[in-house]
Amino acid sequence: ARIMRGATDVLEATPSSATVYAYFSPRDNIVSKVRYYVSGSQLKADITPMSSAPPVGTPITAQMKTYIIVEKIDTSTNPFDYLDSAGNSLGTVSNLRDVKGMKITITVPATKLATVKPTTLQVSVSLRNRKTNL
Repeated sequence: ARIMRGATDVLEATPSSATVYAYFSPRDNIVSKVRYYVSGSQLKADITPMSSAPPVGTPITAQMKTYIIVEKIDTSTNPFDYLDSAGNSLGTVSNLRDVKGMKITITVPATKLATVKPTTLQVSVSLRNRKTNL
């Protein structure tokens, strides 16, 4: 949620992936290209540092790192829903400038060791750099 809230720009907005320019680590001086996506049954993040701030900088693809955010998710529902300035779902995003917020829903299936029922985590964030009431 913290990374998405501080995103400086949205580059991709699909039900199964989201790509933004954002500060991935508090130590970052320049935004990175951050892509969250479903791969198999995992939620992953590709973090690609930038040579300088966009739009001048370019991704340093040789330094991209992939992280597993959630080891096993329920893939029957998509994790990303994009919201307009009133908090309504945009459905299919045709214009990335319309994205003012995101609702992220992660469901972890039940396992024999953990729980009897699936566990769902849902968070909605307003993109700080996309606010229209300033």
